[in-house]
Amino acid sequence: MPACRSSLRQQHGGAFIVMLVIMILGITTVLVGALTGAGQMAANNIKSGEALSQARDALIAYAVSDTNRPGELTCPDLDNDGSADFTGGFGSPCTNYVGRLPWKTLGIPDLRDASGERLWYALSDPFHAGGAATLNSETAGTISLSGNVTANNLIAIVFAPGRPLPTLNQSRSVADENTAANYLESILVSPTSFRQLAPNDHEGGAYTYNDQLVYIGHDHLLPLIEKRIVREAKKCLDTYAATSASKYPWAAPVSTGAYVTTPNTLFGRIPTDPTYNIYTPSDPWVIDMLDYIDDLQAALDAYAANNNATTRSNLDTAGDNLNDIADDIIDATTPAYSSEIVTVATPARTAGSRAEHLADGDVGYTVAGVQSKIDSANAALAAIPGSPEDASMSATWPAGCFAAGTYWDQWKSLVFYQIDQKFKPNGTTTACSNDCLSINGSGNPNGGSGNYRAAVVIAGRIVGGQTRAAQTVDQYLELNNQTNKSNPPTNLTFDTYRISDSNFSTLNDQVLCLDGNTNCN
Repeated sequence: MPACRSSLRQQHGGAFIVMLVIMILGITTVLVGALTGAGQMAANNIKSGEALSQARDALIAYAVSDTNRPGELTCPDLDNDGSADFTGGFGSPCTNYVGRLPWKTLGIPDLRDASGERLWYALSDPFHAGGAATLNSETAGTISLSGNVTANNLIAIVFAPGRPLPTLNQSRSVADENTAANYLESILVSPTSFRQLAPNDHEGGAYTYNDQLVYIGHDHLLPLIEKRIVREAKKCLDTYAATSASKYPWAAPVSTGAYVTTPNTLFGRIPTDPTYNIYTPSDPWVIDMLDYIDDLQAALDAYAANNNATTRSNLDTAGDNLNDIADDIIDATTPAYSSEIVTVATPARTAGSRAEHLADGDVGYTVAGVQSKIDSANAALAAIPGSPEDASMSATWPAGCFAAGTYWDQWKSLVFYQIDQKFKPNGTTTACSNDCLSINGSGNPNGGSGNYRAAVVIAGRIVGGQTRAAQTVDQYLELNNQTNKSNPPTNLTFDTYRISDSNFSTLNDQVLCLDGNTNCN
């Protein structure tokens, strides 16, 4: 009998062990299954993320290389054939701003997310292909994103839609394959407002979201476009100098808002035409007026540098002389002066009058206000037919450079350049020996600091309190770059930084050197 009890106990013990093993195996299976599911989800997210990154890179490359309007993006694909859809053929506006990624138009593979679905794409209106709106550093996107990530003024978003969610009754039949709501849960209000949640976010136990997305913001795209524009400007200016005895044309003053070559202007915007024609008058009043314009410029520069009794007196005298002679020319009737001369005399008279008020300390009169009218008079003078100031310089820009009616019209207000004294019209063009222009900062990859003949600068998007409503350099460029490297030079250095440099957030001007490709390329 004891032997039987012992055998029974052994059987019960064996059964317990078997049950324990079964329980352990069951628990292990559940844990392994859970871990495998988590691992699969992570792998899926990685696969979809790689497709999204490729798509974003392709869109940025497309925008940077666009020949019509740099920065514009192709339209979405609305019929799932891989090609962008336009209202009236390639180059016209988009039919819609939300659709599939047009992989054929972009020249990339048929990208799919981890569930095998094609990617989707939303585009901001100002950046669409075939648009007529100005597109430059100041252009803001119109797409907003909320949820885990909040962002506004986005240019585009690319989506990996993931598998259909039964809880949302998403139908992906052929009849419904072009309906965004059957693929995207990100659309919040309209094709310009989206949300980003964690993948497989759920409410009340039901999965309501599994989109993955990447977006293109201003800082992803526009600095690259700016770099392209400033490089093209550099190439044009160096090409011009190569056929103009290594000299560069006078700049167009910023204060006028015009793009006219103006003598003795070393810093400003790039002029529409590079040459300044010298008008040689014979009338004594006109000769006096042109001399008095030069006198006022010298007096204004001296006053701006050092406001004292002497410079105020000289400014008042120069202003009075110019005001009087210009007034006589405008009022003359026998004979009356030509409209071309009156066009010079009118802003010259105002410049003289403003200079007198400024010298007297009257409220509301500024150096910039006087300078703007001097610049206007010089611009009008430059428009009068005459002989080229420097016969060794080409009368036109190289073919395709700074041409009206191209995308240059949308960027020219943001591009500035400075020439060194040696390489101005009628300059000496002697070699630089650490006494010409310099460019400091991580954004200048070249050697030859202090040896540059000229520099070209492009303004990035607005920093701080800039408004750009006023035609003043400080509304475009930052810090040291606002200083005109004039004669006599007090500061010959520009600053520029890489986009990745922390300094770029407060100084986002991109500066390139010009020296005939001797030290900078």
